[in-house]
Amino acid sequence: MCGKALVERESKKGAKYYGCTGYPECKFMTWDEPIHDKCPQCGTPMFRKKGKGAKVYCAKEGCGYEKAAYADKDKE
Repeated sequence: MCGKALVERESKKGAKYYGCTGYPECKFMTWDEPIHDKCPQCGTPMFRKKGKGAKVYCAKEGCGYEKAAYADKDKE
């Protein structure tokens, strides 16, 4: 990730993905939804992976921070 904003885009088949506004210099893209929270370990934006094995994770290589996506649901 280069630090520029991510935008929601649509593939040719209609699937939602998120890509960097710095394209073509930055080729970062992900199918996982970006969330407003920052990683508590490094401050990098975090993403939510849906489906089986749902989790919230840090996008920075080498950080490795992650937690279950719905772990805090009972606290609401």
